[in-house]
Amino acid sequence: MDRDVLINQMEERFRGEFAKALDALENAPDGHWIDASEMAFRDAALTVAREGLELAVQAKIEAHPTAQAAAFSPSGPGDRRPPAGAQQGQSPSGHIDDGGNGVRVTPVLLVSRDRGPVSGGFPLGRG
Repeated sequence: MDRDVLINQMEERFRGEFAKALDALENAPDGHWIDASEMAFRDAALTVAREGLELAVQAKIEAHPTAQAAAFSPSGPGDRRPPAGAQQGQSPSGHIDDGGNGVRVTPVLLVSRDRGPVSGGFPLGRG
C-alpha cells in the first residue's frame, strides 16, 4: 500500500468536492449563504470520507500477501449456478432468497429526502 499515492489521489478528490461546495456558496443568494450551501459542504465531506476509506481498504486488501491466493473465478469449481430453466425472482412466500445462506429478506422501499426512493431489505433471520 503506497501511502503517498493514496494521499495524492484523495487530495485530488477533495479538491474536486470542495470546489463543488464552494460553487454552491458562491451561487447562493444574499441572505441565504448558509442554508443554500451547507448541504454541499456536508456532502463533500461525506463523499471524501467514504471514498477515502474505500480506497485505503481496497489498497490494503490488494497489498495483503494472500490477495492473489484468494482470487477466484466466478465460473470455476464450486460454481452454484441454478439448474437449467430456473428463473430469478422472489419465492412464493414473497421473500427474497439470498442463494443458500439461510437468510431471508423482505423487500422494502425506503425514501431518502436527498435521493428519493432507495430499495433495500429487512433481514428476517435464518430459516
